[in-house]
Amino acid sequence: QLITEDSVIETFSFTARLSRTHLVDNVKIRLKNGDLTVFIPLNFDLESDDSQHIVKEMIKHAMRHEAKRILPHKTLAFAKKFKLQVSDVKINKSVSRWGSCSRKKSINFSLFLMLLPEKYIDYVVLHELAHTVELNHSEKIWKLLSEFCGEDARKLSKEVKENTPKKK
Repeated sequence: QLITEDSVIETFSFTARLSRTHLVDNVKIRLKNGDLTVFIPLNFDLESDDSQHIVKEMIKHAMRHEAKRILPHKTLAFAKKFKLQVSDVKINKSVSRWGSCSRKKSINFSLFLMLLPEKYIDYVVLHELAHTVELNHSEKIWKLLSEFCGEDARKLSKEVKENTPKKK
Protein backbone atom coordinates (compact mmCIF):
# COMPACT_ATOMS: atom_id res chain seq x y z
CA GLN A 1 0.00 0.00 0.00
CA LEU A 2 1.39 3.35 -1.09
CA ILE A 3 2.17 5.89 1.64
CA THR A 4 1.46 9.43 0.46
CA GLU A 5 1.56 12.90 1.98
CA ASP A 6 -2.15 12.44 2.78
CA SER A 7 -1.60 9.14 4.61
CA VAL A 8 -2.35 8.96 8.32
CA ILE A 9 -1.00 5.82 9.98
CA GLU A 10 -2.47 5.03 13.39
CA THR A 11 -0.60 2.89 15.87
CA PHE A 12 -1.34 2.23 19.53
CA SER A 13 1.01 4.95 20.75
CA PHE A 14 1.41 7.39 17.87
CA THR A 15 -0.07 8.77 14.68
CA ALA A 16 2.34 9.01 11.73
CA ARG A 17 2.17 11.62 9.01
CA LEU A 18 4.56 12.77 6.29
CA SER A 19 5.77 16.34 6.03
CA ARG A 20 7.57 17.58 2.92
CA THR A 21 10.08 20.26 3.86
CA HIS A 22 13.13 22.18 2.66
CA LEU A 23 14.68 21.75 6.11
CA VAL A 24 16.00 18.22 5.51
CA ASP A 25 18.24 16.64 2.87
CA ASN A 26 17.38 13.06 3.93
CA VAL A 27 14.32 11.42 5.43
CA LYS A 28 14.17 12.06 9.18
CA ILE A 29 11.64 11.26 11.90
CA ARG A 30 10.50 12.97 15.08
CA LEU A 31 8.30 11.29 17.66
CA LYS A 32 6.79 13.72 20.12
CA ASN A 33 3.60 13.62 22.19
CA GLY A 34 2.07 10.77 20.21
CA ASP A 35 2.85 12.31 16.81
CA LEU A 36 5.41 10.78 14.49
CA THR A 37 6.44 13.17 11.76
CA VAL A 38 8.35 11.73 8.83
CA PHE A 39 10.16 14.69 7.27
CA ILE A 40 10.87 14.20 3.58
CA PRO A 41 12.98 16.48 1.33
CA LEU A 42 11.26 18.58 -1.33
CA ASN A 43 12.81 16.56 -4.18
CA PHE A 44 11.94 13.17 -2.64
CA ASP A 45 10.09 10.94 -5.15
CA LEU A 46 7.54 9.39 -2.80
CA GLU A 47 6.16 7.02 -5.44
CA SER A 48 9.39 5.11 -6.09
CA ASP A 49 9.80 1.67 -4.51
CA ASP A 50 13.04 2.76 -2.81
CA SER A 51 11.40 5.83 -1.29
CA GLN A 52 8.42 3.81 -0.05
CA HIS A 53 10.83 1.33 1.51
CA ILE A 54 12.72 4.13 3.31
CA VAL A 55 9.53 5.70 4.69
CA LYS A 56 8.11 2.34 5.83
CA GLU A 57 11.42 1.43 7.52
CA MET A 58 11.37 4.75 9.39
CA ILE A 59 7.84 4.08 10.64
CA LYS A 60 8.81 0.51 11.61
CA HIS A 61 11.80 1.93 13.49
CA ALA A 62 9.45 4.11 15.54
CA MET A 63 7.08 1.17 16.11
CA ARG A 64 9.99 -0.97 17.37
CA HIS A 65 11.05 1.85 19.70
CA GLU A 66 7.53 2.13 21.10
CA ALA A 67 7.09 -1.66 21.34
CA LYS A 68 10.31 -1.89 23.38
CA ARG A 69 9.08 0.93 25.60
CA ILE A 70 5.53 -0.39 26.14
CA LEU A 71 5.33 -4.18 25.75
CA PRO A 72 7.88 -5.29 28.38
CA HIS A 73 6.25 -2.95 30.91
CA LYS A 74 2.75 -4.31 30.13
CA THR A 75 4.02 -7.89 30.27
CA LEU A 76 5.75 -7.50 33.63
CA ALA A 77 2.79 -5.61 35.12
CA PHE A 78 0.38 -8.41 34.09
CA ALA A 79 2.87 -11.07 35.25
CA LYS A 80 3.01 -9.43 38.67
CA LYS A 81 -0.78 -9.11 38.83
CA PHE A 82 -1.29 -12.82 38.06
CA LYS A 83 1.84 -14.01 39.94
CA LEU A 84 3.54 -15.42 36.83
CA GLN A 85 7.23 -15.77 36.03
CA VAL A 86 8.78 -14.32 32.85
CA SER A 87 12.48 -14.67 32.06
CA ASP A 88 12.71 -12.19 29.16
CA VAL A 89 10.64 -10.02 26.82
CA LYS A 90 11.93 -9.32 23.31
CA ILE A 91 10.60 -7.50 20.26
CA ASN A 92 10.94 -8.95 16.75
CA LYS A 93 9.57 -8.13 13.30
CA SER A 94 7.49 -11.24 12.76
CA VAL A 95 4.61 -10.85 10.33
CA SER A 96 3.31 -14.39 10.84
CA ARG A 97 2.55 -14.26 14.57
CA TRP A 98 1.88 -11.63 17.22
CA GLY A 99 3.88 -13.38 19.92
CA SER A 100 5.48 -16.55 21.20
CA CYS A 101 6.59 -18.02 24.49
CA SER A 102 9.44 -20.49 25.04
CA ARG A 103 9.76 -23.25 27.62
CA LYS A 104 12.19 -20.95 29.45
CA LYS A 105 9.36 -18.38 29.79
CA SER A 106 10.96 -15.98 27.32
CA ILE A 107 8.30 -14.02 25.46
CA ASN A 108 8.70 -12.51 21.99
CA PHE A 109 6.32 -9.94 20.52
CA SER A 110 6.07 -8.64 16.98
CA LEU A 111 6.57 -4.89 16.66
CA PHE A 112 3.46 -4.98 14.43
CA LEU A 113 1.40 -5.61 17.57
CA MET A 114 1.56 -1.82 17.94
CA LEU A 115 -0.92 -1.56 15.04
CA LEU A 116 -3.68 -3.06 17.22
CA PRO A 117 -5.94 -1.28 19.71
CA GLU A 118 -4.88 -1.64 23.37
CA LYS A 119 -7.60 -4.20 24.16
CA TYR A 120 -6.09 -6.60 21.62
CA ILE A 121 -2.49 -5.82 22.63
CA ASP A 122 -3.44 -6.73 26.19
CA TYR A 123 -5.07 -9.95 24.96
CA VAL A 124 -1.89 -10.99 23.10
CA VAL A 125 0.28 -10.16 26.13
CA LEU A 126 -2.03 -12.20 28.38
CA HIS A 127 -2.12 -15.03 25.81
CA GLU A 128 1.67 -15.32 25.86
CA LEU A 129 1.72 -15.08 29.65
CA ALA A 130 -0.79 -17.94 29.80
CA HIS A 131 1.76 -19.97 27.84
CA THR A 132 4.20 -19.57 30.77
CA VAL A 133 1.76 -21.88 32.60
CA GLU A 134 0.51 -24.05 29.73
CA LEU A 135 2.60 -24.42 26.54
CA ASN A 136 -0.27 -25.53 24.30
CA HIS A 137 -3.78 -24.55 23.23
CA SER A 138 -5.69 -27.06 25.34
CA GLU A 139 -8.97 -26.36 27.08
CA LYS A 140 -6.94 -25.53 30.19
CA ILE A 141 -5.17 -22.57 28.56
CA TRP A 142 -8.41 -21.10 27.17
CA LYS A 143 -9.98 -21.30 30.64
CA LEU A 144 -6.93 -19.66 32.24
CA LEU A 145 -6.78 -16.98 29.54
CA SER A 146 -10.49 -16.20 29.94
CA GLU A 147 -9.83 -15.68 33.67
CA PHE A 148 -6.93 -13.34 32.89
CA CYS A 149 -8.97 -11.39 30.33
CA GLY A 150 -12.19 -11.26 32.31
CA GLU A 151 -14.08 -12.40 29.21
CA ASP A 152 -14.21 -15.25 26.69
CA ALA A 153 -10.66 -15.66 25.35
CA ARG A 154 -11.78 -17.56 22.25
CA LYS A 155 -14.05 -14.65 21.31
CA LEU A 156 -11.15 -12.21 21.84
CA SER A 157 -8.87 -14.40 19.75
CA LYS A 158 -11.39 -14.29 16.90
CA GLU A 159 -11.71 -10.49 17.22
CA VAL A 160 -7.92 -10.08 17.07
CA LYS A 161 -7.83 -12.14 13.86
CA GLU A 162 -10.70 -10.08 12.38
CA ASN A 163 -8.94 -6.81 13.28
CA THR A 164 -5.50 -7.77 12.08
CA PRO A 165 -4.20 -5.06 9.75
CA LYS A 166 -2.66 -6.06 6.46
CA LYS A 167 1.12 -5.90 6.96
CA LYS A 168 3.27 -4.73 4.09
